[in-house]
Amino acid sequence: MTPVPRQRSLTAKTARIVILGLSVALAAIALVLPTWPAPAQIPATTSAQQGVQAKPAALPPDLALIPPHSLVWGHLQVATLWKHEKLAPLREVVHKAGPEVLQRLDTLFAPKISTLDRISFCAVNDGEMDEPLPFFILRFREPFDPKEVVRANLGAAETVNLEGGHTVYRDRDNKAIELWFPDRQHIVIGTSEKMPLLWKKPEVKDHPGLALLRQAEQNHATIVINMAALPIPDHVRRDIPAPLQPFLKVQTIIGTLHVADKVRMGLTADFGTAAAAREAEQAMQALCELGRQQLATLLHEVQGELFDPRRPTPRPASDVPEALAAVFMIGALKTVDEWLAKPQEWVQRQESRLQVRIELDDLQQFVSMAGVGAGLMLPAVSKVGDAASRTKSQNHLKQIGLAWHNFHDAMGFFPQDVVDQNGKPLLSWRVSILPYIEEEALYRQFKLDEPWNSEHNLKLLARMPKIYESPNLPPVPGMTYYKAFSGPGAVLESGRRISFPRDIPDGASRTIMVIEAGPAVPWTKPEDNPFDPKKPLPKLEPLPHGTQTNVLFCDGAVRTLDLKKIGEKKLRLLIMRNDGQPIEIDD
Repeated sequence: MTPVPRQRSLTAKTARIVILGLSVALAAIALVLPTWPAPAQIPATTSAQQGVQAKPAALPPDLALIPPHSLVWGHLQVATLWKHEKLAPLREVVHKAGPEVLQRLDTLFAPKISTLDRISFCAVNDGEMDEPLPFFILRFREPFDPKEVVRANLGAAETVNLEGGHTVYRDRDNKAIELWFPDRQHIVIGTSEKMPLLWKKPEVKDHPGLALLRQAEQNHATIVINMAALPIPDHVRRDIPAPLQPFLKVQTIIGTLHVADKVRMGLTADFGTAAAAREAEQAMQALCELGRQQLATLLHEVQGELFDPRRPTPRPASDVPEALAAVFMIGALKTVDEWLAKPQEWVQRQESRLQVRIELDDLQQFVSMAGVGAGLMLPAVSKVGDAASRTKSQNHLKQIGLAWHNFHDAMGFFPQDVVDQNGKPLLSWRVSILPYIEEEALYRQFKLDEPWNSEHNLKLLARMPKIYESPNLPPVPGMTYYKAFSGPGAVLESGRRISFPRDIPDGASRTIMVIEAGPAVPWTKPEDNPFDPKKPLPKLEPLPHGTQTNVLFCDGAVRTLDLKKIGEKKLRLLIMRNDGQPIEIDD
């Protein structure tokens, strides 16, 4: 039986979200200039005020629905922002569509789009699930008919009456979505069976989150991330470079947008103590240096496209968007590099906080320039998207490789397909390594003595872990492109338990473990790329296009290989673990 690793405080997915959120927040600090003072703090109560202090004003209904202890929450005053004079030029453009068009838009949806007032959201941890549970709160200026909203958005919904007289509506087909109407002007969108979390929030009088909620109406937009409430496991902390470790001490991140005579955007990261803030301020220099290194690499790539001597000149007119995008990106990258070179000029520390603010004279001008820039950068964005997908896929493969080796450490051999007493494959090796990719609960639900398409096991096909989902193509439920080679001499060989290094004499860095290539197969099915050293190789479909694809080797390294350049003969030698002809790989 496959041993089960120790339970961690966060799933890998949640940990990645935490680190991504922290990285985005810190990157935002690196791109704005300080012009505002610190946000208003909760005033202390003096002895003279005790017993006579005025009762705080009640929160608006939508903000009152947000639990103060939420891991993340945000608030956007849509109508107020849209009516501001700074957005008058944009309103004029929309109004030129004509009253008939705008009225028609309102008749297409329920409630009417023109009556949307504010949008709020929050993410709450119920203490049982690893992943935060999201809720969205929509407030409308005019009353609406809840039944009409349910009929338009959920169709034949299931009506559920809960304690306290609350009624929720659930999509019969998509059980994960739930609607609740506190009144005829608010819609709450939540996770099925978790709506009571908003009703049963603990009673708190002096929670700091309450003060932030009361301040939310002072800004057109607010977002708060309670980093202190997110338990970051030790293995995630170890992955963060030592110079950046001080950022892990951040307690709260607050972002604001306020439009008045100027457009003001702010970000404040509170580290709890002045000492921690000083350490983070010093670490900012290291972060900026890392950012400049990444920018230099990207700048080199963009300039290489523009000055590529292998491409003849003059170029065709179809290359104009790409060339303009390259020029725009070069200028933008150099501008950001100038900011990152002088963090002491735009990072402001006040006691336990690092804070930054940016002011714009004209939001419409900013939006227009950003729109033009985005249009020019579309070709480059496509390339960046491909690179991002390729990197994400490589991370998936690295996690798969780590799971293979952890399985080997526990069992003494690499994972195999699950077989019956007669050696007939029942389930894929992808099921065997579930406990090693933090999917222990899913692994325990499989009946290991039944085939992948049995009535019981087939129900689990739709619960494919994200690690098996290729980011290079639109996801197909239950289907994966991550496959090994199965056959005589390959790492996956029927009836043999492959041990490392004994059974891989050609070398782990010269033997393929898993490849990302089509056609896709059901992830639980014991089906991989069939291999026979005496027959032609199976047809492989590199992802996302062309001839290049990601390949995981037995040493855990992931490389992007050009299958056409390598050729069938060399690829065959890379598949075979013991052919006696180890070869070097030219990436």
